Amino acid sequence: MGTHWRAKVVECSALSRHEAEVLIHDALGTVVRLMSPWERDSDLGRYRIARANTWVRVCDATFTVLRRALEVAALTHGAYDPTIGRLTDALGFGPSDPAYAVLPESDAAERARSCTGYLRVQIDPALSAVYQPGGFEIDLCSIAKGYAVDLAIDRLAAAGVDNSFVEIGGEARGVGCKPDGQPWWCQIEPPAQAGAGYPVTVAAVCGIALATSGNALRKRLLPTGELGHIVNPLPGSVLPEGIESVTVLAASCMEADAFATALYLLGPEEGIRLADSLDLAALFVVRLPDGGYRERWSRRFSDYLT
Repeated sequence: MGTHWRAKVVECSALSRHEAEVLIHDALGTVVRLMSPWERDSDLGRYRIARANTWVRVCDATFTVLRRALEVAALTHGAYDPTIGRLTDALGFGPSDPAYAVLPESDAAERARSCTGYLRVQIDPALSAVYQPGGFEIDLCSIAKGYAVDLAIDRLAAAGVDNSFVEIGGEARGVGCKPDGQPWWCQIEPPAQAGAGYPVTVAAVCGIALATSGNALRKRLLPTGELGHIVNPLPGSVLPEGIESVTVLAASCMEADAFATALYLLGPEEGIRLADSLDLAALFVVRLPDGGYRERWSRRFSDYLT
């Protein structure tokens, strides 16, 4: 799914190193096999080519992730939307050849945008089925990585591992602690253009998950400026001015992953209001006109500050 991963597992009698590696590989491979838009035979690949006005049955794991993504979409009134797959692909951030990416103001981009809308995608919990209105593509990259972290951590715990840390592309979760009794320390990525004096924020990822979203790493250079991979699918919408990144702490990495992207799309004003209403711990980094940065956070995030 176009990213890296790493894991740290404290040795225990319940599981050998090789067994832990196999278990982690299997957990991550399961998510790629089911939810990667780059895999033609994944649940999302089958959904993409399904006929209009049909129902597509998916595996329980895919259904669980998609249902939560749709719930988050409703909380943001569609600013965050898992049905954005066709648009992100057209803009050069999906499985198609990026050499054929279109400009965001083009007719092709507007046609892709017309095939988005979380309200048009119905789900059937009894059958784990998803309705295909016609031409829709689902993109779970903003939540599936977090789910994969949780799956790996939970499988390790079920096998008897009490202390482990898993990170996929900046989304991380830790349980227990390191052999020396220290927590799993995780530095929140500073802005790419920040100077040496920018304050470093380090989180003790112990029984908690962390995810950061931003457009600094995945972007296209256009004649009119930069285009990041996180886009608002709503017609006429643009990203909040100056938004650099959002970091969310949550009990599960799936929740942290999804809400980091959702709050990034909303920006600090509306995003902090939503975070406070949901008791989410969220840190916003905003670019200032003078080239500096300002950090803002939700009420719950302040509980973690020392």
